[in-house]
Amino acid sequence: MVTMYNRPKQPTFEAVMSRDEVESAEGTVGNALRGVPDTRECDVGRCARNGTEAVSYSRFAAFRLWPMARVAFLMLALLAGAIGLVRWITIQGGRPTRAQESGNMARLEMDVRLGIESGSKARSLSEILAHPEPVPSHNHPLLGRQAPDFELDDLDGKAWSLKQLLAGGPLVLIFYHTYCDLCDRQLFTNKQDLPLFREVGARMVAISADPPEVTRRRFERFGPFGFPVLSDPGNKVAQAYHVFRPAEDGTGADHLVHGTFVIDRHGTIQWVNTGDAPFRSNPALLQVLAKIQDRLPAAEPAR
Repeated sequence: MVTMYNRPKQPTFEAVMSRDEVESAEGTVGNALRGVPDTRECDVGRCARNGTEAVSYSRFAAFRLWPMARVAFLMLALLAGAIGLVRWITIQGGRPTRAQESGNMARLEMDVRLGIESGSKARSLSEILAHPEPVPSHNHPLLGRQAPDFELDDLDGKAWSLKQLLAGGPLVLIFYHTYCDLCDRQLFTNKQDLPLFREVGARMVAISADPPEVTRRRFERFGPFGFPVLSDPGNKVAQAYHVFRPAEDGTGADHLVHGTFVIDRHGTIQWVNTGDAPFRSNPALLQVLAKIQDRLPAAEPAR
């Protein structure tokens, strides 16, 4: 025999709250939004009419708001990470990896040892001056004017000023770029031809924004250059010589070009070459230096 019975009717959720209870619940929600913990014991109340349990407003609000807060925080973190990554890529753009830089330096070392980088082609000074290879000066705001003075540190922390460098005669001033393979080759070419520059009575100095310890680590395998290599933090001296222009209003990219200046013993700039590539014709520099010192050989009389 099957006994039939009536299934009890499921109660509906219908909370009936007094005015005081409503005001209390509103206060609890406000605390939850402000992050104030609810210390009351009545976290779970009972509906007045059907006896079913109802989650308190404070727990309901926290349950609804916490996932949204986590999503918002995660989105902000991802955005900050993306901005940081873009900025890092912008700063590092164009810089070779350590492996690439090591390979470049190894190739440069081989070139220097083989002597194939010498712009003078192992010729004597008299032969170079007897067969001119003139390169006209570029137009430049400082051409024919006094060279801006400076005082910068070399690889050993020694300070050098323009006045000190000019004490021994005319000066070849070179602005080279950080992480530039052609610039490295320019410096080592000048190192090889340094006896010719000394013979013509000139000194040489190279300037970049590299900190001294960075330049020292990169070139320590080649030994001393024989001429000062100075650090120009922030390219301040480069800017004074019009080879560096910072980004306007902090936007865009800085503009830095290569620069080679010939300065006479009185501090006047007599010859300039600037551009996207370093100047690598040392015979032309030697001829300019000889000319400003009246050391060019006399022309042979016409027959």
